[in-house]
Amino acid sequence: MPRHTQPPRLFQHNRSGYWYIRYKNNETTTGERDRNRAQRCLAAFKAELSSPEGPTIAHLIEKATPIRIDEGANKKAIEFYADQLTKHLGHLRVEDITLNNLQFFMKKSKRRTLEDLRAILNVAEKYQWIEKAPPVPLPQKYAPSIQYLTPPQLNELLNASKSTHHLYLFILIAATTGARKTSILNLTWDRVNLNTGVIDFQEPGRPITKKRRAVVPVDAKVLAVLSTAKELATCDHVIEWHGAKIKNDVRTSMEKAGARAGVFCTPHILKHTAISNFASLGYTVDDIAEFTETSPDVVRKVYRHVNPQTLRPMAKDVANMLDITEISVKRNLGEVQKTAENQGFGEWRSLVAHIVRDD
Repeated sequence: MPRHTQPPRLFQHNRSGYWYIRYKNNETTTGERDRNRAQRCLAAFKAELSSPEGPTIAHLIEKATPIRIDEGANKKAIEFYADQLTKHLGHLRVEDITLNNLQFFMKKSKRRTLEDLRAILNVAEKYQWIEKAPPVPLPQKYAPSIQYLTPPQLNELLNASKSTHHLYLFILIAATTGARKTSILNLTWDRVNLNTGVIDFQEPGRPITKKRRAVVPVDAKVLAVLSTAKELATCDHVIEWHGAKIKNDVRTSMEKAGARAGVFCTPHILKHTAISNFASLGYTVDDIAEFTETSPDVVRKVYRHVNPQTLRPMAKDVANMLDITEISVKRNLGEVQKTAENQGFGEWRSLVAHIVRDD
C-alpha cells in the first residue's frame, strides 16, 4: 500500500529559530522567525503547489527581505524598496522578468530599485526557491551630483548646531572621520578610546558588508569634545537623545540647523565634505579611501571635483605637444555690426563665432 504524502507543514529549527516548510523529502526555509509571517509563507507555498507557474515576485520579496536584513543590509532602505517592488512588480512571476515587461518600470524607477530586485532573485536562487535567477536589466548609470560644504559653510553649520548637543557631536565626528550616518549613530563609548584617541566604528557581531567600517584616529581638539560628552553621557551610545540611542535620524535637526546657518546639508553630504576637505589638503585617493573606509572609485568622484591639481601636469604636457596659437578676430566691431544688420541678426555678438570660423 503506497505511503500517504503529508501536506506541507511548518517546523522551527532549534538552533537558528527560523521556520521551515517540510514537504515530501525537502525542507525549505521561510526566512522567518515569526510564526505568523511563516504561516503566510506556508499559505503561499501551498498556493504555488496548486499552480503550474512559479512563485510571484511578492512572495519572493516577503521571504528574502528578513534574510537580507539579517545579513547586514540597511533595514530601512531594504523595506522601502521592497514596498516599491511589491507595489509595481509583485504580481509578476519569475518567468515574467524580461526587458519587455520591465521597460515601463525602468523609465519611472530608480536604478537602485531594480538592483534590489536582482538581489532578491539571487537570494531566491541561493535558497533554491527558484531554479535560476533571471537577468534583471538595469537603467544606464549617470554621473552623480557631488554635494559638499566648504570649510566656512561647515563652520557655520557647527556654530548653528551648538545648542543641540547630539547634533553638534554627530556633525563633528562625521566631518573629521568621514564615517557613515549609521556607523556614527550605532557608535558606543566602549569603542571610543579616549586614551589613545582612536574610534572603532566596527560593530561586534555585525556581518561584514561592502559598506566597511573604519578604525580611525581623531585630533586632540575632537578628543576634548568627546571627553566632555562622555562625562555627560547617560547611555552607552555616543549620540544620544533623552538618555537613549537615536532610533530614527538626525536629518530633520540637521536641516533646521542648516537653515539657521544658511546652508543645506544631510548626513551623506557630510561624508562628501570630509572627503573633499582631505582632497583639498592634498592627501592621495588611497589615503582618503583607507581613512574613511570608502571605495577608491567613490573617493575619485569627489576628489576630481575638489582637487584636480594633481592632473594639471598631464594637461600641460599634452598641450606642449601641440602648435597652439591664439585665435584673432580680424574684422573690427563696426564691420561686425554692419554684417549682423545685413544678415538679420538681432544681436551682433551672436555673429562673432561665425566670423571667427570664417576667418
